[in-house]
Amino acid sequence: MRVRRAFFPETEYDLAAILRVNQKNADYLNGAIDPSGEGIRNMATCALREIRRDVDGFCGGYGTGFPYHSSGKDHQVIKDQPEFTRYTGELSNLIRREMAVRALWPCPSCQLGADFTPSQCVDCNITPLKPRTIMKVMPDMDTFVICDENDKKTRDAIWSVAQDKGFTQSDFNTNESLTRIEGVLDAWVEGRKPASYLPIDLHVIDKNDFIQACADIGDGKLTHSTIWSMHAEWKNNKSIDFWFDFVFSMTPYSRVTDTEILDAIDEARSRLTRCYSVDQLVDIVMKRSYRARQLLQHEPTMEALREKLSSWQQI
Repeated sequence: MRVRRAFFPETEYDLAAILRVNQKNADYLNGAIDPSGEGIRNMATCALREIRRDVDGFCGGYGTGFPYHSSGKDHQVIKDQPEFTRYTGELSNLIRREMAVRALWPCPSCQLGADFTPSQCVDCNITPLKPRTIMKVMPDMDTFVICDENDKKTRDAIWSVAQDKGFTQSDFNTNESLTRIEGVLDAWVEGRKPASYLPIDLHVIDKNDFIQACADIGDGKLTHSTIWSMHAEWKNNKSIDFWFDFVFSMTPYSRVTDTEILDAIDEARSRLTRCYSVDQLVDIVMKRSYRARQLLQHEPTMEALREKLSSWQQI
């Protein structure tokens, strides 16, 4: 008989509910949900509009990651990507192993504590099914904000908007994040506008730094930029590979982005493909990212990347 905790909704602690959300996530990653990527593009654009409304110096934004690296020229998400099937399947297997021991997931009781920080999970041995283990598989939006100044005042203003509008990251309340994710995926299946946002990995970059990075890429250089990322607090994120993101998946949200930024992106794309052939660019991408190598073993994903890079030669 399933154990219940009357003071919290059962689905907040129910491992079977996490398994259900992961199956919906697998459907999403393989193009059965939001197959055109329009839902996530609209959602990210709405989030950026919220930031633009309250943050001085907002200039635009762009997305990286899924679905942008896995969409063909018709914007349809590529189906049956083996890498997605592998890691959603691994998570499902881990959840099922936990279900053989317990019905309810213990981690939320810690996350609801007033003094909780995600770093506390590192040395915890209560369960191998840690919040980050789950959330690194679940859908989110890798969203970059470009502003005139990437200073503390600007970042604090963005932080305030993100908290107020509910598009923060997932690590402080995984069950609430899973509820939001399932609600978004269900809404897309049913053709409704979601009532909340997917979790967002939010990053900030200075406009001049961004334009210079684009110019460096156009000159054939492997550039780096100063990017701050929202975690438990703002962190100067030195792990982001601007060049790789630019080539593999960067997609500007043109409805909320300044023309100067869009022109810098197009100029860099055009000049880059005069410096390197498509074969050379694909080779560099694969050398710079293990994840990209895994994804590009799937021929339709490789074909989509090559088609995109070839289209830059026509700009």
